[in-house]
Amino acid sequence: MANGAILSLGLSGPLSIDDADGKQIASLPGSALGGSGSDMTAAAIDATGNVWIVGVTNSADFPLVHPFYSTVTPGNVSAFVAKLSPDLTVLFSSFLQGSPVEGQTNADAIALDNSGNAYIAGDTTDSNFPTTGPTFGTGTPSPARFTFITEISADGTKMVYSRLLGAIERSCIGGSSCASVSATTTPAAVAVDQAGGVVVAGSTNTLDFPITVTPYPGGQGAFIARIAPGGGQMSWSTEIGSLFLAQYGPQVQSVMVDPSGNVYLAGTALGGIAGTAHSLQPTATRVSGIPDYGFVIKFSPDGAQMLYATNIGGDIGSILAGMTFDSSGNVWLTGSTASAAFSGLPGSGVDFALELNSDASALNQTFDFLPETAASFSILHNGPLSFDSFGRLLLIGDNGNLLRWNPDTAATSSALFGLTNSAVPSSMSGGAAGELATFYGVGLGPSQALVGMPDAAGRYPTTLGGVTVGFSAGIAVIPAPLLYVGPNQINFQVPFGVNGTTPVIVTTPSGQLPALPFQALGSIGIFGVVNPDGSINSASNPAPVGSAVALYATGLGAPEPSSGDGAISARADNAFANSVTVQSTNLSVTLPVLYAGTAPTLINGLDQINVQLPTPRAGFPRTDPVVAIKTASALSNQVIVYTQ
Repeated sequence: MANGAILSLGLSGPLSIDDADGKQIASLPGSALGGSGSDMTAAAIDATGNVWIVGVTNSADFPLVHPFYSTVTPGNVSAFVAKLSPDLTVLFSSFLQGSPVEGQTNADAIALDNSGNAYIAGDTTDSNFPTTGPTFGTGTPSPARFTFITEISADGTKMVYSRLLGAIERSCIGGSSCASVSATTTPAAVAVDQAGGVVVAGSTNTLDFPITVTPYPGGQGAFIARIAPGGGQMSWSTEIGSLFLAQYGPQVQSVMVDPSGNVYLAGTALGGIAGTAHSLQPTATRVSGIPDYGFVIKFSPDGAQMLYATNIGGDIGSILAGMTFDSSGNVWLTGSTASAAFSGLPGSGVDFALELNSDASALNQTFDFLPETAASFSILHNGPLSFDSFGRLLLIGDNGNLLRWNPDTAATSSALFGLTNSAVPSSMSGGAAGELATFYGVGLGPSQALVGMPDAAGRYPTTLGGVTVGFSAGIAVIPAPLLYVGPNQINFQVPFGVNGTTPVIVTTPSGQLPALPFQALGSIGIFGVVNPDGSINSASNPAPVGSAVALYATGLGAPEPSSGDGAISARADNAFANSVTVQSTNLSVTLPVLYAGTAPTLINGLDQINVQLPTPRAGFPRTDPVVAIKTASALSNQVIVYTQ
């Protein structure tokens, strides 16, 4: 990406570009490319900051600028490509389709070469899809779904080439149910090598997929192929299978080519893949079941040799989200896992970033993050992972939060790597005013953790152990009350006056950290459930069926009138009785709310919601309710209320 710029892309918009300091350079509303009728699926930035976007649309008002193809059949979904200037002005945009349109076309991934030419990979059932040569494989689209690889010149004036890749003999296990299964070959990732060759990888369910080399020992499901520069021929292609059933083939996430032409494939496979000897994890070592395992495979430039293959997943698997190289050519991966080998943070699982050594026999570095920090599966099909021009690892989370992580100094320098609602250990880009929140990181507070205590006036401190958290509101800074500070964690209350996007500045005993943008957004978290007798609800300590229990939550906002930041609630105030509902998702009922407001003797911002548990209907088994709190702007995490 140019000059360390960060691209954040939602499926139906908006699109934004931030500079290396996290300040927004430009933004594009979703309506600019057809509104709700368009989905942006992948993007890339060239060396001068121009942005290429691909996606699909059935919008009647999709903007066309110097298009190759300008008509669509009403109601049909068409692929599109657009090139935008650094300030996100549309320079050219076009449909990618046949004429007349038959079937459906999707654009799935995009890569740019050093000259700025764009290589688009997608899939189509359009028998008229434009091509410049015969299909690589057998048959034609419709009803089969084929991959297309299309090169467009950097100035958008011409289609350099366009080729199809696929086959028509489907692999299906299931008897008569196979009658509705079509042959499909769909891409997930694309990369360009130094010579201008294109490597495309994805999934196929075909038996007659064109295979020219077999470096991997058998299997079906994932494919990888190299198209020679100019699109005149297919240099090589092969398939990769999982260790489980053939119909559950590996899912490709990323593909890369190093300066020597070696090709790297990353993805996730049910039951893992067959790794090479002496690799980090030659086989999936699972405790029980058949979980998903991340994998990485390195091929020689001609595809004939598998240089290494390894599973990535500890003892119970993982899902990979992205792959990239650092400035030294080392492979970095991000993903999520619940495996003990990767754990170290609260919650049922963690996100991770890790660096493989040169032969994938060991890990050079591993970093654990909060869930949804590093494993973004919805922003870009081709994996959001990359390094900026300062050598910082760019991690885009599912909530749209961006973390710039310097792996070279992570172990010794103070740094923040996650913000959460304190009740929900899942990385976010902001929170609600008055919410109890947590920063995670390294070198944040004193080596001996300190717990904040209210003073004689009943307010929590804003300085504790040399730590402060300040929200910048113009020329003023609003200090946040502190509840806990330790070497890797700061618990604080978001000031009630915070709104919009506010820079937040954390000062540690060793100095001030760079300001981070904090977004005011709906965020409710449930800490836990308390039984009628005041004990904590659990599987071993259930509540009586039909009794009233108390949910303790944060993020509901300020009662009217509020006693202020960091203050103890002196009295019960049923402030949220008319603004919250409590739903049982598994029973599909709304529970009666008996009280919703402040929790006396506890900090203002930690609230109490008393609800009446349902009584099982006659003839139906007792079921523990799974409940969540809902307001007009947010829905909380779900918790189980155990009943006896």
